[in-house]
Amino acid sequence: MQDSQVPEVPSTLENIDTAVFRFVDETLNAHVRTNQGIEKVKVLWFGSERAYQIKNNKDLRDSVGKLRLPIITVARTSVSKDDAFKGAVQSEELDNNKIMIKRVIKQDKTQNFKNADRRRETGDNTGPTSSKKVVYETI
Repeated sequence: MQDSQVPEVPSTLENIDTAVFRFVDETLNAHVRTNQGIEKVKVLWFGSERAYQIKNNKDLRDSVGKLRLPIITVARTSVSKDDAFKGAVQSEELDNNKIMIKRVIKQDKTQNFKNADRRRETGDNTGPTSSKKVVYETI
């Protein structure tokens, strides 16, 4: 990813859960040595959908209904919104407003303003100018 590109993904519970799950599954990429050789450890999202998991993937459980090991489960146990926490951005502000992540000078647009002011002041495109106009791109 280039420095000028910032992903515009909202910080919803679903996106955060997916990021944590992918981190455990893909980045940690846990493997275990068994009697059959080395195999990847299965990673499951542990939620209230146990009935769906039993019906959808029969390989996860044995004939009695117990989970087959090795397995890693990822679960979100609680969520809290602490309004007393005083960070850079307050939780009630995130609902309606946008926050600035990055501010970069747009050199081409700023140069256009400088050239226009220089032409207005001196009549040509050379020499210094007293223009203080700067154009920023805000992400």
